Amino acid sequence: MFRALFSNQNRLDDRLRYLGFQEYNRLREETGCIELECPPYSPGISADRLIRDAYSDFVGAGRKVVFLSRDQESVRLMTGEDNVIPLALSQSEDLPDALEMVWDQFLVWLYILGLLYGRIILTVGNLPVAALDGVWSRKKVQEWEKAMLRLELLIPATKGSADPEALYLARALQTHLQVLTALEQITGDHFIM
Repeated sequence: MFRALFSNQNRLDDRLRYLGFQEYNRLREETGCIELECPPYSPGISADRLIRDAYSDFVGAGRKVVFLSRDQESVRLMTGEDNVIPLALSQSEDLPDALEMVWDQFLVWLYILGLLYGRIILTVGNLPVAALDGVWSRKKVQEWEKAMLRLELLIPATKGSADPEALYLARALQTHLQVLTALEQITGDHFIM
């Protein structure tokens, strides 16, 4: 399995950097954000100071900036700057037992997990119904750019002791994928992940 997923693919750090780059590009395309030029580095001036100066020079009458950072020192430095709203991001170590999200957020969450772990096994009850791959050995540039996942249905050949509802879900998934495959052939659009 390791070769089928990770052979000739980027390491985790590179995949995370690429994920950040994709998010950065998405924000630039979908929002009215403006990219600031940072002043050139000068000996004796910290990088945090350069960032603060770039933001301070950008704000003006009628314009405010929300400054987000996990770096507490950077947030402290931005406090008190005119028209800059500094917010410290924190990450909780305790995850809730249940998460609620809309479908689009769920798919993004699965994509990020797929990039982190390579493969996620989805189960219903005690029955594995699908394997979701975020990384695979022949994943093409276009597939990376479109944030594609690969789905493999794991439908057991015999019912055995499997939960009937899980079997029904697995078969329903298979039917829907067959419909998407047919639609792809008709329209030329790529639906299958």
